[in-house]
Amino acid sequence: MDSPSLTVTKLGIFNIKYWKIDEFIDSYKRHLENKEPLTWKEATYRKQMEKQYENFVKIKKTMDKEFDRKLEKKEKRKQYESAKTMGEQIQDNGGTPEQRNQEG
Repeated sequence: MDSPSLTVTKLGIFNIKYWKIDEFIDSYKRHLENKEPLTWKEATYRKQMEKQYENFVKIKKTMDKEFDRKLEKKEKRKQYESAKTMGEQIQDNGGTPEQRNQEG
């Protein structure tokens, strides 16, 4: 895997869940920390795991950047919406201030 999404023709786009990436990274990290002597087959497998671990770390960084970009965009939108409004609305019953005071 090189990206956080996978496109399958005629089926759609599948995205990795953000919280699942941390689980994958922790799992690979635990396996890679094991420093026992390896057979040829195990060494080949470990090399593949190291590559997958690096890919998942890269995907996590990409998703973190995207998450930060979305938060920034939301904040800008919120600031724009608050600047666009004219402030708090008050009820206006019409008439002059004297008439409103008489009505109570």
